[in-house]
Amino acid sequence: MSVLFTNDVLVAIALGVIGAVVFSLIGLVSGTDETATIAPLTLLVILLGAPPAAVFTFFLAGAVAKHMTHAVPTTLLGIPGDTMAVPLMREARLLRSLGVPHIALRKAISGAIISAFIAVPVAVLFATLLAPVADTVQSIAPWLFLVAAVAIAYTSPGKWSGVAALVPFVVLVLALKSLTKSYDVSLNISYFLGIAVGPSSRICSSCSARPDARTWPGRTRRRCGSPPRSRGGTGTSRTRSGCSTASRRRTLPRRQPSPAPHSSSARSR
Repeated sequence: MSVLFTNDVLVAIALGVIGAVVFSLIGLVSGTDETATIAPLTLLVILLGAPPAAVFTFFLAGAVAKHMTHAVPTTLLGIPGDTMAVPLMREARLLRSLGVPHIALRKAISGAIISAFIAVPVAVLFATLLAPVADTVQSIAPWLFLVAAVAIAYTSPGKWSGVAALVPFVVLVLALKSLTKSYDVSLNISYFLGIAVGPSSRICSSCSARPDARTWPGRTRRRCGSPPRSRGGTGTSRTRSGCSTASRRRTLPRRQPSPAPHSSSARSR
């Protein structure tokens, strides 16, 4: 029993190190989705006959490593590493415009380390609590995903239009799966890559794009179409997209020359 336990621990440690190294390299590639990369390699580990503890260690090591290194393209290049990095894009662009992307990278990796120490024990705790009711959860899982999809769509800026857009999207996915099933081909569609890629940077930087809300004083406001109002010595610069950017430099008001003192001859008069 002790020999078997020792072998399982050694295999788990070895697969954990392999998973950390492999997914650290995968995380450097922008747009790689965690579902589309971790799941196939974890399935390969299962097919190799690894014990359950080793499979769990490989999966967690890969997830933690990838969510650390995906901060590199997000903060340094302004390209989301995967879907979990999309909410960080605005702050990453602001820090890049300030010229401190290394600080953003350091804080992102520090946050990933802290979250790993929190997430792993919580995940093990929830897995232990849900294990007795696994069959019940599995039977209602499709409805849970439906409620989650409607809730996520409703929290989008479009609200009800986002919920309505789910209908043609679901019909399209089901139609494609039914079509490929008739040819004995199993089709799995991952739309997470579309979320990670997002709109083109050229569209986002154009004048027709929605202006970003000014939440801090260090960023200049872009005015499209018309030049900004001039304020005593304020200059304007022209960007590639044709929008003028008002610089925030202000010139100090000039001192008025003091009147010349009266001469002694004028005083005597």
